[in-house]
Amino acid sequence: MVIKTDSLGCDSASCAATVGIKDYSIAEQNFNLFPNPSNGMICVETEDPNQIDLITLTTITGVERIREAVLEKKKYINISDLAAGIYFVNFYRNNKIIAIKKLVKE
Repeated sequence: MVIKTDSLGCDSASCAATVGIKDYSIAEQNFNLFPNPSNGMICVETEDPNQIDLITLTTITGVERIREAVLEKKKYINISDLAAGIYFVNFYRNNKIIAIKKLVKE
């Protein structure tokens, strides 16, 4: 018996694929985002306050919901007004994204 499969290894009867979204970084990450998941305040903590200039939170469709400058080693951001869901936290330095992390809002 021969079973024909496609490029993903699926036969015509059934197929399951696992997909995911990974965090993105072009720089060594010396910062933390916590708690995650969260329903109120989140904290971004960095060893060097010059490592990050700006943080934005965007929806999975790319709509910017929060924009905050980072001037200290710890930055607290209130996300209690956001709807529950998955958000992207974009970390900027010199107007360029250096990292993206996922955030779950409960």
